[in-house]
Amino acid sequence: MIFKNTLTRYFLIIKNFLGFIIITAIIIAAGFGFYVLFTRSFDFDKSAKIGDNNKLCNIAGISIDGGLASLGPKEINKENFITNLIEDSTLYQGGVVNTTDIRDKLYSLDKQSKYKAIVIDINSPGGNGGDEILEAVQYSEKPIISFVRTMAASAGYEAIMASDYIIGSPFSEVGSIGVTGSFLENSKKNQKEGFEYISLSSGKYKDSGNPDKKITEDEKIEMMKIINKMHNLFVESVSITRSLPMENVKKISDGRTFLAQDAKDLGLIDQVGSWSDTKNYLKELIGEDPVICWE
Repeated sequence: MIFKNTLTRYFLIIKNFLGFIIITAIIIAAGFGFYVLFTRSFDFDKSAKIGDNNKLCNIAGISIDGGLASLGPKEINKENFITNLIEDSTLYQGGVVNTTDIRDKLYSLDKQSKYKAIVIDINSPGGNGGDEILEAVQYSEKPIISFVRTMAASAGYEAIMASDYIIGSPFSEVGSIGVTGSFLENSKKNQKEGFEYISLSSGKYKDSGNPDKKITEDEKIEMMKIINKMHNLFVESVSITRSLPMENVKKISDGRTFLAQDAKDLGLIDQVGSWSDTKNYLKELIGEDPVICWE
C-alpha cells in the first residue's frame, strides 16, 4: 500500500511537471507568435501612417494590376455594373483597372509638391483606355518611372511608354503592339437552338459585329479599315514617345511580346532590373532615399 501511494505521488508529480512544461511551451509559442504579429503589424502600420500624413513621402506610387478598361469617373459608374459585366472576360480575370481613375490620380499627384517623382508598378495584359493614362504621363511635370513587374502588353504598354524611364523585371513581357477586334460568332449556335436573327437596321453596316449574325465580307473590310487605322496610330505613338524610327517599330508591331532584355534591345524599355534596381534609380534621381506612398 505504501509503495502504491508512493508510486501514485510520483506519477502525480511527473504529470504536473509535464503539464507545466506543456503550458510553458504554449505560453512561449503564443508570446513568440504575438511578437511576430505585433512587429509585422507595426511595420505595416508605420508604412500606412507615412502614407496618411505624407510627411515622410517623397515618391508617389501607383499600382496598375489587371486588364485595362475606360469606365469613366466613379460618379458615373457608382454601381460598378460595367465592371461586373466585363470581369467574365479572360482578359480581366486578374481584375479590372479603371484607366480614368489612374489618369485622374496622375494629374492630382503631379500637382502635389511633396512628391519629387511618381513610380508606376504595372502588370497588365492590356484592354482599352491606355491612351487615357498615356495622356497624363505625357503631360506630367514630375518624372515618371515605370516598373514592369510581369507584363506591359498592348494598352498596358501604351499606358506607360511615355514614362521618363522604364525598367522591366528579367522575366517580364513587353510589347504586343497591335489592335484586335475579334469576337465570337453565334449564328450557327442560334440556328441549332431554333433562334433566327432578324436585322432591322437603317444602314448596311449598322449592325456590323453583332455576334448573333454571320459577318459579311463587306463588313470585314470596313472593320479592318478601322483596325488598321488604329494600328497605325499606335505604331506612330510608339515611334514618337520612344524616339524610335517608324520602320523599326513597324517590324515589331505584329502583336508579339518580348522578354525584358529583347524589349530593351529593341528600345521599348530602358533597363532590365528588379524592384530594388528601380528604387536605386529613384534614389539617384531625387538625391535621397525614396519613401514611396502608394495611392
